[in-house]
Amino acid sequence: MKNYIIKLSLVLSVVLLFAACEQERIMFDTSLAVVGFQSDAFDIPEAEGDSIILYLGATSGTAPTEVTLEVSTEGHANPAIEGEDYTIESKQVTLEVGVTKVAIIPVDNDIFTGDKTFTVTIVSNSKDYEQAVQRSAVVTIKDDEHPLNQWIGTYDVFAASYGSPGAWDENWVVTTSPVAGNPDQLQLLGVGGGDQPIIATFDPEEMTITIAPGQNAGNAYGYGPTIVYWGETDLSGFDEEEPLVGDIEADGSMSVDRWTMVLQDYGNYIWDCFNTTWTKR
Repeated sequence: MKNYIIKLSLVLSVVLLFAACEQERIMFDTSLAVVGFQSDAFDIPEAEGDSIILYLGATSGTAPTEVTLEVSTEGHANPAIEGEDYTIESKQVTLEVGVTKVAIIPVDNDIFTGDKTFTVTIVSNSKDYEQAVQRSAVVTIKDDEHPLNQWIGTYDVFAASYGSPGAWDENWVVTTSPVAGNPDQLQLLGVGGGDQPIIATFDPEEMTITIAPGQNAGNAYGYGPTIVYWGETDLSGFDEEEPLVGDIEADGSMSVDRWTMVLQDYGNYIWDCFNTTWTKR
């Protein structure tokens, strides 16, 4: 009888344990329901428009939630004004499990006003699901009337080495973007694989690009600051005052010769001198 009672107690304990685990599992799944933005920033082309993306992360079958959005221009230097610069599809959005897109429709015009920004925030959801850390996002309306629009984008750069042609050639991916307040300048990010942008001045009449000497492209080669100069093709030296001047084409392509990369922390060691060809994607 004693053995029977012990065995029965064990069976009941296991059943209760499974029941408790099952109940806890359901509660845990419910707690996983979370709402937020897919990214902390969205770029919206002025001409085409695009969408911001929200999500409800939860198990299949979780009830939808009604999300309320709020837009703000506080802290934005060049704010995008709702109704003047864009409209938003809706500020009351039903989120099903997965992602939901909300269209941002820019007001396209023929005036260059620069990129404009605003912040959109999730202020509530009807089911009181958890809010993700990413409950706000910055939206940028990308102005397509920029005078240098033809040269804004992503470039595949072939840097032909003078130090050892063929063996030391490099391939860079460089992104160009506007410089606020300077419509004749663009930032070039990714030169030599560096993590800091340098500034280039464009002259669409003369069809030239000019890069002032001594700019830091960042840690391009893993040896600290990499400085850009005009240099000698035999790697014998560089000029601290001579700017780099290249050619730009109407199709967006560019070319800049004598592009010299100098390692600042290694006694201004010349890494290499390149003849660069820029092809826009």
